[in-house]
Amino acid sequence: MAQHQPQEEDRASSYTTSSNISSSVESKPTANWVATNTNPQTGSLLPPHLHENWSEVALNPSKETQVRDLEYCVISMAQLSTNKSPLYVLSSPRKDGAIVGELETGRWLSIMNATDQWFEIIDPTKGWVHRSDVDSSCNEKVERVNLGSHQSSIRIKDRMVGVGVHRYIVHLPPGKTLNLKNLEGTIPRVVDPRGELLTQSWETSEEGFPEWIVQPMESADYTIEVVSHDSELEYSFSVEITPLQEYAQILSR
Repeated sequence: MAQHQPQEEDRASSYTTSSNISSSVESKPTANWVATNTNPQTGSLLPPHLHENWSEVALNPSKETQVRDLEYCVISMAQLSTNKSPLYVLSSPRKDGAIVGELETGRWLSIMNATDQWFEIIDPTKGWVHRSDVDSSCNEKVERVNLGSHQSSIRIKDRMVGVGVHRYIVHLPPGKTLNLKNLEGTIPRVVDPRGELLTQSWETSEEGFPEWIVQPMESADYTIEVVSHDSELEYSFSVEITPLQEYAQILSR
């Protein structure tokens, strides 16, 4: 039985550049991959049951201000998508590695570590598979959305492979209104600066989309969260920051 030979060209991970983000965003520098058992936000050790799920973190070293700034990305699972079945699991991230297992198309994999071209998996067997043979995305992702005088609105479209949560942090100063419209997929939820889930009811916009409006009393960061409980989720929503006076004029028309 012939062993599947992965292609040799270097593949930069799609979620460390703009290819997994809206096309209006400029390309970002390739991230530094690190294997870690620490929370990338606080530096503290993660609980033992999160070590495997949080082990692969993409850190963005760029300091440039962009509309969408990827702060980190964690891949904990992937689905085998190659049409070459069975796929051989190798003992090392090399095309000449020893075969340690076989997988059928459609199997879900638990990711432990990664290189630019390979995933180290720990379930359903231990070993290495080539990135080109699996479908994956950030299962845990944090982006900062920088809206202001240079750009007041943006449409965000993305997908998740497997369960996970994507978080988008938006700074909202006083005197401004945040307008959130759900365009596709699951409805996002909004978390206030204290970490509490806001329970305000969604309205229906003139275009027929679910719409949610925040009017802060103080300058603060609000987090828009999209949660996936399914094998795959595609979603899209728009965010707009409008002066409170302008929004009041729109309502009075």
